[in-house]
Parts: sequence; structure tokens; C-alpha cells
Amino acid sequence: MGQVRIKMQKDGGVYKIPCVVNGLRLKFVFDTGASNVCISLSEANLMLENGYLDKKDIVGKCKSQIADGSIINNTKIILREIKINDLILKDVEAIVINELKAPLLLGQSAIEKLGKIQIEGDEIIVLNAKSNISSSEIDEMFTQALTYFNDKMYTAAADTYQRLYDIHELSNIGILKLAHSYNCAGNYSKALQYYLEIKDEFVGNSKEEVDFNKCTIYMSLGSCYLELNELDQAELYIQKSKPYLNNDLIKSTFYSNLVDIYEKRKDCYRLKINLYLALEYLAKSKGYLLVDIHSGKAKDIDISRKLFLYAYYLIDCGERKEGGGMMICSAKYGFESAIEYCEDNNLNKGTSFAN
Repeated sequence: MGQVRIKMQKDGGVYKIPCVVNGLRLKFVFDTGASNVCISLSEANLMLENGYLDKKDIVGKCKSQIADGSIINNTKIILREIKINDLILKDVEAIVINELKAPLLLGQSAIEKLGKIQIEGDEIIVLNAKSNISSSEIDEMFTQALTYFNDKMYTAAADTYQRLYDIHELSNIGILKLAHSYNCAGNYSKALQYYLEIKDEFVGNSKEEVDFNKCTIYMSLGSCYLELNELDQAELYIQKSKPYLNNDLIKSTFYSNLVDIYEKRKDCYRLKINLYLALEYLAKSKGYLLVDIHSGKAKDIDISRKLFLYAYYLIDCGERKEGGGMMICSAKYGFESAIEYCEDNNLNKGTSFAN
């Protein structure tokens, strides 16, 4: 038993739920005011003609009262299976409305079979739902989720991990992957929800793995808050990652994240300091020292990009001599924005920056 979330899709002012009815994919309007599942005459004919509905599923005639109070004749049928996510509803009573274009409604004859539900925004939360998914299907979902993520299909990865989460199949590592998927898909609010769920848990099989994951979680929380423009929370969590910085590349990422915050705050002094540190640790991670940058030994696109940013903000802060020198270095390494800046501002006039 567990909790299952059903994502609804807003369409023309109403919420619809993707369902698979006797193997046929349909979208129903979620309608708690409707007594039964309702389908139109055109869908019923389609299902009957293509084997999705059998003549033995037709129960008989019935009468329905419509909005204007009048009574109309309809046909009662039994839908042998309605699948919604991983939930399967068996033998659901439905009404065929004798109109070709009547809306498809998911009414109480199906909703009651779901059990106790809650509505949160565009999601239906089914409480104490029983999963109808087998262990082999669960294994396949894990494989599919990882494949989606590795192929950079982050929305699909998030949807698959979410299904696993809803049926309580995710460990803390799995929840971390769910959060990463939402983060990479640009759904920062959802990512925050799951990062926060595990932020105080020890995730990993060794101290090194725990420290790495704690660092990742805190930095990811910071980046999500940054994307949502909640700068105080962003700085809080990025700073929390500091005890877990165990190599120069991660340190460079740490200072780069702070740069993004100070840039939004227009705090030029702190921005300049952290850019310098980000540049320094990035150089170290690649086996360089800052002196190698000035001497032309550090011809690396990541370094030249950060060098350009650092130079730009030095110049912007009025430190034109040092900033200009670094801008020229960045241009010599072939970074196009730096080349354009130097050419537009006559820096190192007469020097060719072409490789």
C-alpha cells in the first residue's frame, strides 16, 4: 500500500487525466460531479469496431438527466479495465452518451474505486493505493529512468523516478536522482521539494560518498534557490557545502555559485573576490597555477571563459590595468568574447589574437 500521485493536464479550462481503457489511450475530464464514467457515441463505436469493447460489455439502456433538467436515453456498459499510471480499476460502470461529440468524463464510478483522494493543484493524490506493478516492471522502470537521465531526457527521467517514488520504491539515493532529474529539467520547485526531503540524511556507503552527496545536495539546493531568485536561501545552502569541498574542481564550482549570487546582488567587491578564487581553483584542478595563465601555458576554454569574466568585472570596478591584462590573456587563448572586447576597446592594439 502507498501513495500515488496522478498528474492532470489542463486543457481549455478543465483538468484531464490520461487513461488506458481496455488498452485504448484516452483522456478524461476529472469530474467529481458526474455519477459515472461517460464516453461519447463516437468513442464507443471506435472501441467496439476495433476490439476495445465487446458486445457482452453492453449492459443495456439507461436514462440520464442533463444540465437543463431533461431526461435522455443512454447506454450502460462495463469497462473491464481503466489504467491510470500504475493503478488498475476493474469492471467500471460507464455511460455511453448518445451524442457523437460528448466529453469524456471520469466520474464517481471510477473515482470511488480509487479510494480516498486529495487534490493538490494539478495532482490527484490517491492515499493508501495498492500498486499493481510487478517487481520485474519496477526493475525495468529503474533501468528506463537511468537511461532517460543519461540520454539527457530529464523530464522523462523525472516522470519515471516520480512513479517509483509514489509507490515507495526509492531509497535516499533514488530520491536524489529524482531531485537531479527535476533540476536538470528546469522544474526547480519540484527539485527543491526532494532535495529538502533528504538534506539531513546520510546518503552513501562510505564517508567519501556521504561527503560528496552532502556537498552535491547543498550546492543543488543553492542553485535551485538561485534560479527562483531567493538569494538569501541560495547563499545559505551554498555556504553549507563548504565543509565538504574535497577537490579543486568542486571548490571552483563553489566559488562560481557564489559569483552568480553576488552578480544578481550587484555586489561587485564580493563578486570579484569569488571570481578570482573560482579561477584559481579551476586552474589548479587542471594542473595549472595562475602564473601559467599569465605566461600563456593555460590554454583551456573553461579557464579562458572565467578569465574573461574576472577581467570584465575588474574593469567594471575601475581596476582597468589588471583587468585589461587579463582580458588580453583571455583573448590570446582564443575566447571570442574577449577578442571582441579587446578589439572594441583598442586593448593591446596591433596584436593579433587569431590562433
